[in-house]
Parts: sequence; structure tokens; C-alpha cells
Amino acid sequence: FIDGPLLILMIAKFRNKRLRLLATKIFFTGVFWDFLFRHFGAIRVNGSVDKAIDALKQGDCIGVLPEGTRSPTRKILKVTHSGLGVLALKTKLPVVPVALKTFDFWNRHHFFPCFKRNIKVNIGIPMYFKKKLTKPNAKAVVQEVMKQIKKLHQNA
Repeated sequence: FIDGPLLILMIAKFRNKRLRLLATKIFFTGVFWDFLFRHFGAIRVNGSVDKAIDALKQGDCIGVLPEGTRSPTRKILKVTHSGLGVLALKTKLPVVPVALKTFDFWNRHHFFPCFKRNIKVNIGIPMYFKKKLTKPNAKAVVQEVMKQIKKLHQNA
């Protein structure tokens, strides 16, 4: 619940930039979510690569939550999407891996956050990818980024 808003606030405060998250059309639907997503500039996943590239050209940052959903456990989920890789290879811009440990603070099993718990954030070094844009290369990029996120998660 807290990962997206936390990242948006961190980027705004420490980089003075707008972070636009890629968001699914499946879970967050309805008038409330549409308003919220428009207000914060979220990009729905269908056609998201082109929309994300346009946002990057405007100077915005793009946030990709590669797992696509909240983990029911503390473990990182398997990633099956390649959009992050396509975006990285198409733009040649850096990907900054971030590990957010928010499960104890607020997870999918609790209605409210537990303010007695801490949130831990580990930010990695920018990763650059110069490979040719192909589906296997895009998937390889995602796996490399996830490998770094897993390392950051273990050290958080």
C-alpha cells in the first residue's frame, strides 16, 4: 500500500522531480482511483512504454514496481513482465534499483499500518544497459535489475 506514495514523496523531496508510476488497470479502478492517478500522473500499463517515454522527455522520472502486486509474504515475487527492460533499452537512460522493506509496516493482510514498525529503503547505483532492443534482452535487463533489488533487499 505504501510503496508508491513513499517513492513519489522521496523523489519530490530529494530530487525535486515528479515521479510517475506505472499502474495496472486490474486492481485500481473506479472514479476515486482515476482521479488519484490523474492527479499524481500515474501511467496505466496498456501503452505505458510510449507514455513513459513522453513523460521522461518532459523531465519526469518513471517508477516501475516490477512485481506488479503486493507480496503476501516478505519474499520478492517472480517478475514476468518485460516493460522495464523495454523502457531501459529504448531510452538508454539509467535504471536505479530500490528495495523497499515495508511489509512489517503495512502489508496486504492488515487494514491499517503498524506505526511501531520501521520502513527500510535501500537505493542502489544507477544501472545502464546498451544492448539491442529485443524481447530476450529486455527480459535479461529485468532479471539484472531484480538481482540488484534482491541484494539491496537483503542488506536493508
